[in-house]
Amino acid sequence: MIIGEKVTLEIYVEGPPDAMGDTSVVAVTEDIENVLVEPGATDNLSGASNRPDGDIAEYKLHIPKGYERYVFRGCRFKVRGEWMEVIGNPTYYTPENTPGDWNYPVEVKRCDG
Repeated sequence: MIIGEKVTLEIYVEGPPDAMGDTSVVAVTEDIENVLVEPGATDNLSGASNRPDGDIAEYKLHIPKGYERYVFRGCRFKVRGEWMEVIGNPTYYTPENTPGDWNYPVEVKRCDG
């Protein structure tokens, strides 16, 4: 049996108008349960002579069905205690054509150093 883990989504939504009357953006967090975390590439920052200790870590998150209405572009996920940025503009597989609980692969990365 496959068991996912909890991750935290940080998504940005339109907030109340600021002092000048312009719309603002606020961050809202939401926990998502049963996410499969697939370890991905880890690499040193190539060509970054000014960051010799820099490295990159990537994961692919398999989000369970029911989140098809979400647009994860520009969001962040807290995975295993670390904040990671979404890569690109993920899209989901149709739930009808996806066996199992997971149909929304989302690639995330973290850059350190």
